[in-house]
Amino acid sequence: MFFEHCCFCFSLRSGCLTIAATIIAFYFVEITVHGEHSIFIYSKKARWVKIMQGLINANGILSSLLMMYGAYRYKKCPVLTWLVVFLLIFILYVIFCVLDIFSAHARTGILGAQFGIILILLYCLLIVHSFYTQMRE
Repeated sequence: MFFEHCCFCFSLRSGCLTIAATIIAFYFVEITVHGEHSIFIYSKKARWVKIMQGLINANGILSSLLMMYGAYRYKKCPVLTWLVVFLLIFILYVIFCVLDIFSAHARTGILGAQFGIILILLYCLLIVHSFYTQMRE
């Protein structure tokens, strides 16, 4: 187990519920405000990248809803589903960020936002993994 508390004062269960609600809100804002110009695909022209971002948004919302249920009812399977889905999303976000670093169209502000989102997502993964480990014990 990596952490015993979320943000050094909240229970891991409360942290997981907060993470799920925040991620759902983030993806809805990203869909409604950014549309096709999402933070991770703003400079990519390929159609497959936009389809990939749509799949990421949909899977992120659905798995976060599952995690809310799993954390609320202390069910391991929905929490594990969130971990697997967001580990894949984390890997894709890192790949998209690396592609932006090596592209000629990279903006410093967007790269900073991408690094921030990746670090926050890593922290969320560690919190949810700790909660999952706590439930298994």
